[in-house]
Amino acid sequence: MDISKKPRIVYGFWMGGTPCSIRQQTLDELPLYFKNLGITFTLITPANIDFYVEQVGEKLHEGFQYLSAVHKSDYLRCYFMHFLGGGYIDIKPPGAGWNKAFDKLETTDSYYAVSQHIGPADISGAEEGGATDPRDIHRIAAYKKYKINWLNIMTQAALICKPKTPFTAEWYNSLQTKMDTYLAALKENPARHARDGWGGGFGYPIRWVELLSDIFFPACCNHSQHLGFIDHEFIDGILPSQLKDFLSNRLLRTGCPYVAPDEYVLPT
Repeated sequence: MDISKKPRIVYGFWMGGTPCSIRQQTLDELPLYFKNLGITFTLITPANIDFYVEQVGEKLHEGFQYLSAVHKSDYLRCYFMHFLGGGYIDIKPPGAGWNKAFDKLETTDSYYAVSQHIGPADISGAEEGGATDPRDIHRIAAYKKYKINWLNIMTQAALICKPKTPFTAEWYNSLQTKMDTYLAALKENPARHARDGWGGGFGYPIRWVELLSDIFFPACCNHSQHLGFIDHEFIDGILPSQLKDFLSNRLLRTGCPYVAPDEYVLPT
């Protein structure tokens, strides 16, 4: 799939709730940051989402209206990457490597998506975020497999995808299945606040990572041969054993102070 002639665009989502000062600063700065890279940043909000859904021609799931703002963003991340492609970033300070990642995706026919490895610590965090019932042996076994095969999994916090690939199709179909499963419960107990989640006291039925990590990780594992990783672009000769420490920092998206565009320096 040739995407080299498409403009480079990165999407972010803010679907409700008042951003804290750090989030607001990031929302203000992301457009300029990407403009300096020659990339368009587009923020999707309740005010403009209908325009994009109309352009895509695929309705949002009936249950979308009942989701928390965070889960709406999780849903739209998948929806946009599948139907439109391009980049996605969390509303957090961006890191380096965006043009390198676009270059890699655009020049490699076999790649469906490009990002950096997620790292074992984030997989453990996702597992805990799902509040796994100790009796849920299937989820426990799945996350054990993800931890072993973490080199096959990319971060979902910042990535670039080609549209309508087998990878995004599996991700999207799994999302629709989850939404079908929870539709009745969502109607009875819609989200009460932006960060609502299962166990929050209001009856909202969906766990924190069920619409993201729980379906994104298996899609990565099933299509790992078609995923491109940019970690090695920044440190020559880095070994998998060293990558775990490296991944405590970010490339495409960072929780640390800003780094210069397309330049990454390890912290001292």
